[in-house]
Amino acid sequence: MNLENKLLNNKYGCYICGGITFLSKFKALEYANQINSGVVRFYYHDHIWDSFDKRLLGKIPLTTLYKERAQQLRDKYDHLVLHYSGGADSNNILHTFLVNNIKLDEVSVRWAKPLRDGKFYTANKNDLSATNAVSEWDFAIKPTLDKLKSTHPEIKITIVDFTDKINDKLIKTDNIENRIIELNMYRGAFASLVQRLSPKTEQESTSTIKNKSIGHIFGIDKPIVNIDSNGYNMCFQDAMLENVLMPETVLQESVELFYWSPDFPLLPMEQAYQMALTFKNDAVAKDALFEDWADRDDITIRKKIHNEQQVQKYVLYKDSWNFSTFQAGKPNASRSDWWFWLHNSSELSHLKMSHTVAMKNLTSNIDSRMLINAENVPVLIPLRTKFFSIL
Repeated sequence: MNLENKLLNNKYGCYICGGITFLSKFKALEYANQINSGVVRFYYHDHIWDSFDKRLLGKIPLTTLYKERAQQLRDKYDHLVLHYSGGADSNNILHTFLVNNIKLDEVSVRWAKPLRDGKFYTANKNDLSATNAVSEWDFAIKPTLDKLKSTHPEIKITIVDFTDKINDKLIKTDNIENRIIELNMYRGAFASLVQRLSPKTEQESTSTIKNKSIGHIFGIDKPIVNIDSNGYNMCFQDAMLENVLMPETVLQESVELFYWSPDFPLLPMEQAYQMALTFKNDAVAKDALFEDWADRDDITIRKKIHNEQQVQKYVLYKDSWNFSTFQAGKPNASRSDWWFWLHNSSELSHLKMSHTVAMKNLTSNIDSRMLINAENVPVLIPLRTKFFSIL
């Protein structure tokens, strides 16, 4: 592999098809269609994981690695913003900074004001379906922010409403196409677009601080572990990044994936190694190991992923995660259940229509095998890196 190709060292990964590298997933898939190839691979610093010394695994506790990664980021930036979702990944990051007394400047939450005002739903702790993800604000996010405000008043809390900037100009089809390309949306799903449709949302996600470098920390993601005849492996998936990347911060390379970083390769490899050990030694845990069950129905797949993530939370975050914290079930491919209020809102019907047209235009030169038909709207399938041996 010619590492002089700058795209192979792109901080947020790239795509390879027919020996050619692409920054844009859309362009890579269009090229695959031109050369009649169904093989497009996400390349995420593969050379680092390929050359990783596995003898380092199993030597340092994960809690120590979390602390070292937090300190690495603290030393790199003047101002650190944690983009908090209320889930186990970002919660573990918050816990790591607080318990180790490493300074965190800001916590930013992207949550629509209508939801915070209780519109579209009634908070319910007993409904664990994906459509009740809105209740995570009431039972997971807001309680954490309230406690943080009380115990650490020095940490700024920013809550971003991504719905108040949407206007007639933004919902035009050509603008949506341009925005999706600009964002390099990894699937192009409707809910992800709405949260990033207006560039002003990005500006409000954190303070602008003159002459200071700002690092945006995201909790992406738990390791993707696989088993084959040779043992346990891990990989990285592009769709995870769709939830984090913003054009300006990417341009400045200031988005930091806390776990999946080439700057700290031991962390994701150790996480995957600990999961592999668990699957190997615990038959009950191994039964939760999700693999590509293409022949299973969507509900079964989501249940399987949910069960595996419960195991992952225990293995990776047992020191930070409260298992009584409310968490909704896994969403479907389009997230039309998780983000039902966006999909069903009459106020956003024109936006949804424009998104449908935009995605059909953008995918017109892409092989249908590389698409998911999510409620009659084509979105791109998630792509993964090669698998890297762990155990």
